[in-house]
Amino acid sequence: MKNKKLIIIVSAIALISIVAAVIILKPSRLFYKSSETVNVPAENFTADFLSPNEKQSLDITTDLKVQAIKRDEQGEVMVYKIIREDKDIINPANIKPISPRVNQ
Repeated sequence: MKNKKLIIIVSAIALISIVAAVIILKPSRLFYKSSETVNVPAENFTADFLSPNEKQSLDITTDLKVQAIKRDEQGEVMVYKIIREDKDIINPANIKPISPRVNQ
């Protein structure tokens, strides 16, 4: 009886130790990190920024720098991103789909 309890306790401690070691030593493999963009040379891409009138129509303060990521056929902004630093500017062509359905 004591042997069974000892085996169970040792197994539980070993399992907890393994799980803790995996979490501490390899966090990048446990948590999915999405990379939204791919680095592209700056000369291949020109960012599209919202005008003050577009910002007002979307209730965005005009002092913010806002990049238009996607526009509809009429040129209205569908998706935008607030740019806090120049490194936040992205090339919309490099955004990967989050769904297996492409070209929607």
